[in-house]
Amino acid sequence: MNIYKYIKDKKICAIVRVNSPEECLNISNALYDGGIRIIEIVLDPDMQPKVIAKLKEKKDLAIIAGGIITAREAIYLIDNGVFAISSPVLQTNLIRLCNSRGIKIFCTVSTANEAYEAWKCRSPIIKLHPTDALGGARYIKEIIKTMPFLNLVAAGGIKINEIEKYIKAGALGVCIGRDFYKDYNPIKDYDKIKNNAKKAIKIIDKIYS
Repeated sequence: MNIYKYIKDKKICAIVRVNSPEECLNISNALYDGGIRIIEIVLDPDMQPKVIAKLKEKKDLAIIAGGIITAREAIYLIDNGVFAISSPVLQTNLIRLCNSRGIKIFCTVSTANEAYEAWKCRSPIIKLHPTDALGGARYIKEIIKTMPFLNLVAAGGIKINEIEKYIKAGALGVCIGRDFYKDYNPIKDYDKIKNNAKKAIKIIDKIYS
């Protein structure tokens, strides 16, 4: 699975950041049933492999292990079959490690200089975070205008109803987290979370219809 092409085509990466594997699986399954095909899982690294192994049964779902900072965490997850990882920081040695192991990595940056540094280190996809606090879609547009070769994904406080403006500003895709599930019980409100996912997919479909 080519994660770059997948994000380019699907546009939406859901981020599931919760405390328990049960909640994580339930939210992820609801998002999948609503049409989401890229999910970043943020759990304690010891819990991630079991959750990811369960989700990998869905053959068309791209799963990213999120919140990875150290090389030790990355190696542990790679050895346990993780397909791609996401780091909340720009750490060039982590990029080199993942590239050497054939694992895709999403690095997180806040400035144009950091984005360029990540690109030089061959990070295929670069998360700009927190996009909303940094200036939103306008900030994305300004960076892309000067460096159109960057594959920027907007992350941090992005809401479902903001998807269109980020895509039109030039973002390769958007990462949406709590806006999918923050108002709902992860166990009891399966259908409500699924419907939020459907709403996001409809927005993408409308943009490209």
